[in-house]
Amino acid sequence: MNKILNSKPKILVDESNLLKKNFGIDNKLYVMSLQLTTNENFSVQSCLVIQNKKSVLKFYKEVGFSFSKKRERLKETLISKRWLKSDLETA
Repeated sequence: MNKILNSKPKILVDESNLLKKNFGIDNKLYVMSLQLTTNENFSVQSCLVIQNKKSVLKFYKEVGFSFSKKRERLKETLISKRWLKSDLETA
């Protein structure tokens, strides 16, 4: 069971490494939940988290989200935290 809880999807691990190596964006991977599927297999829900201000702003400016709703939500959050004054200015 511990092996399952510590496993993370390869694509998420690859994306985490790419963010760190290519952009210098610090991030962490977490297992959020574990579910038993109808065919008796386990399904693991994982997430990639970027927490510190420098890395979050770098993600916003250099990588971003492909989905417009996520882009707008991130922008609104950065402005509300006063980490962003306008599209590209940092507080």
